[in-house]
Amino acid sequence: ITIAENRNKVRPFEPLLSIVLNLLGQQHDRDIVLSYSSVKSYEILGSENPYNYGDTFHGDVLTHEISTIDGSFHHIIELRSGSVFKVTFNKFSCLEQVYT
Repeated sequence: ITIAENRNKVRPFEPLLSIVLNLLGQQHDRDIVLSYSSVKSYEILGSENPYNYGDTFHGDVLTHEISTIDGSFHHIIELRSGSVFKVTFNKFSCLEQVYT
């Protein structure tokens, strides 16, 4: 996960927050890159993975849900370990990078 505060270098006002979340594909042959921009809020709650010590606070994606709140989008991703990632945003893109 990468969290960036993007500012205009000439007039460093009104920063825009962006988040990039890079997930490993189910078959470990690709990355799924979720890019959120114009982020309004985010929350990361980490829990140690009791099922696989090698996955630490992550593990597989268990569920994800997208909804709208006050004209913005809200994405909640729950991981097998019990960790949760929540983000409220206005713009989104998804890129799949396949490794052959």
